Amino acid sequence: MIADNESNGHGVGKLIVRYALVGALIGLALGGTIWLVVPVTQAPTVEFEIVSEMGGNPGYEISSHSKIMHSHLALLNITPFQLNPQVRYWTVSDQSDIAQLPAYSSWFRHEEQENGLLVEMENTYVSYEMQAHIAYQVLENVTCRLRVTALTDAHVTLSFCYDSRSIDLDAGEQQTIAVQAPIDQWRNENSTDLMKIQSVGVRLHGYAYTAVRIDSISVVADCQAPISEVSLSLQDSEGNSLYDGQRKIYSMYPPGLRLERMGESGATASIAPWAIEDTIYLPAGNYTGEAGILDFNFRAIAFQFNLSLCLEDNSTTHLVCKLEMIRVELDFTHHVPVNHVGISIQELSYHFTMFDTVFDDTEYIYLPPGNHTVHGSMWYDLGFGSEENFGGDVEPQGAAVVRFSVEMNVFMLGGVIVNRGMMVIACILLGVLLGAITTQLRGSTPMDRQRFLRKPLVIPMILLTASLFVPWLRYHWTTESVNARLVEEYYFMTPLGVALKTLGSSGFLVVPTFADLFFALFLFWAQYIGLLSQTIGTRARQSDLHILRDLSTPLLCWLLVYVSGLATAAPSYGLLFLLAAPLSWTVLCAAGRIRKK
Repeated sequence: MIADNESNGHGVGKLIVRYALVGALIGLALGGTIWLVVPVTQAPTVEFEIVSEMGGNPGYEISSHSKIMHSHLALLNITPFQLNPQVRYWTVSDQSDIAQLPAYSSWFRHEEQENGLLVEMENTYVSYEMQAHIAYQVLENVTCRLRVTALTDAHVTLSFCYDSRSIDLDAGEQQTIAVQAPIDQWRNENSTDLMKIQSVGVRLHGYAYTAVRIDSISVVADCQAPISEVSLSLQDSEGNSLYDGQRKIYSMYPPGLRLERMGESGATASIAPWAIEDTIYLPAGNYTGEAGILDFNFRAIAFQFNLSLCLEDNSTTHLVCKLEMIRVELDFTHHVPVNHVGISIQELSYHFTMFDTVFDDTEYIYLPPGNHTVHGSMWYDLGFGSEENFGGDVEPQGAAVVRFSVEMNVFMLGGVIVNRGMMVIACILLGVLLGAITTQLRGSTPMDRQRFLRKPLVIPMILLTASLFVPWLRYHWTTESVNARLVEEYYFMTPLGVALKTLGSSGFLVVPTFADLFFALFLFWAQYIGLLSQTIGTRARQSDLHILRDLSTPLLCWLLVYVSGLATAAPSYGLLFLLAAPLSWTVLCAAGRIRKK
């Protein structure tokens, strides 16, 4: 009887091999066909053209109405603290005080909540920067206040007017930090300037896991002199805002105004707004000035037209300035897994970098009018890092739109970007799997299938098989710089030796993970094949304890993969199936013994 069973098992084994080979050949044929479809090279194609001349003319429009000005003014007020166009932010990893940790172990994320902005980080620090226009000749008691709540122990720094204050907070503690502007010192240094543009910075440090909520930030001042409110909007000649999107301002020297109050020689004010509708306060009076391009020290580079303003006490003025600009567009014709795009403007000695995961729409930057040599580099990831350089001479006559069109030669299947080699391998593996399934189903009767399903090893094997199709580990990595965000998430399918890398709304990219496959061969697949043979009857059944050992070994594989990444990844759904497989076997064996008794 035993001999008959073994002979039967060997026959089934031969059938499995036969059908698996047939499936592999079918998969190879299908993969070979796909080989002819998928592009040989996946390098992008970049074309450059001057699309059109911009319409419209440079100039300005003014509208005013009365508004009661109070003696207590808010030069900046973000309550609750949220990510609006007034806020820029970036993160910097600092490994100098962190022993034996790789750079990729640092991470950061933030989330807008009802009471403020929740910031979480580890092994990095994040900075949030704003700015305030301070008419210091007529303002008193200019104070910046930051209110934060620590969810863990935290170190927070507020910087304002080249001064800073740092505090340490315990978990659950809420504090308000204040820094005052040196108004008297400024007046002693310069008696004619009307305005100072000052940075407001918040820095959160996190060497261990740190969670802080930024509740609010404000810059307030007292004013007894006649004051007027000015809302400034800067646009291109066609009426498109130069601040449409939080990254665009960094693409060039800032546009702005240089104003002088009539009757007071040297009483000047530079204005360089950060937001679409930035609001500033100026002493009431008559002003003349120019609009155009400033440098980063707010000195004039190229002015385009003159303007005049009459600012009355207890009034608000809306000023729209239309400037002659060149818009450089980066048009990605497909969803592109781009890590960053760098743009260098040779004449301005300036380099600008945009980060993203996927460029779904046309991105653009503005340049001042003139002839420019634009050099760009695009770093993208299709399973291996690649860089593509592009460039061109921008020589339009006046305002214009120029475009770099980027065509990515990628092949997408079901939202997954694949290359030819991966497609062929996937087809072969699918053929082998279908062949093995066909063997099990071939010639079986309903009674055979019922008998098979009653085997106690079936449920643990279903759970172990399910772990093949869900990620074992999830890794989240974020870098944010000048309001440009690079977010990468990896879902590790360890037994298959691949990770699915998220590409935003466009899907996933298959990335090979050979180290994971090495662990899986010895600590997953060897046990899986043995257990599968016992389940379908091609191999003699081992003792319950041996089966429990084999069902538990994939947990060791998971642990080694987790530790090899210095525990920087997070457990995912695969771990639940790995735990459930030996647990279900233990329960079934115990239930079987109870029934026998």
